[in-house]
Amino acid sequence: MEGYVFMHREKFLTAFLGALGAESISFETVEDDLISGTVQFDPSHFHFGVLVDENDYKQDFCWHMSEDSVPNEKVFNLAQLIHRNSLLDIDRLTVSPDQLREKYNEEYKKNLDQAEFNNILDELKHVFVKMVNDGKETDTFYIHQ
Repeated sequence: MEGYVFMHREKFLTAFLGALGAESISFETVEDDLISGTVQFDPSHFHFGVLVDENDYKQDFCWHMSEDSVPNEKVFNLAQLIHRNSLLDIDRLTVSPDQLREKYNEEYKKNLDQAEFNNILDELKHVFVKMVNDGKETDTFYIHQ
């Protein structure tokens, strides 16, 4: 789109929701302190054992976050790492913090000690994106151990 600037919130949400299984994201509302849209999940991330309507893999969301308050690049990189390496079982990390730190250091050519890395991981674990159902904020997307 001509004249469209890809905002940090959109970039971060693409990595964060991607780690949670998002196949695609459509952003619908972008305001100063809010971004919202619809996320389409990859059906292979779900193990229902039955065929369901494709709309069951869509979820509206909103994130109360200003552009100035988006988590930093280190947190973004961690979300990307988790996504690329499929390190979540739904929303729970499948590796220990130490294993995740080792992968992070190797991937990004860093030498972060556990305390430094825990600060990055803690910031990621404090990202809460609200699910929206019937126009109301209900559940929350988040990553945890």
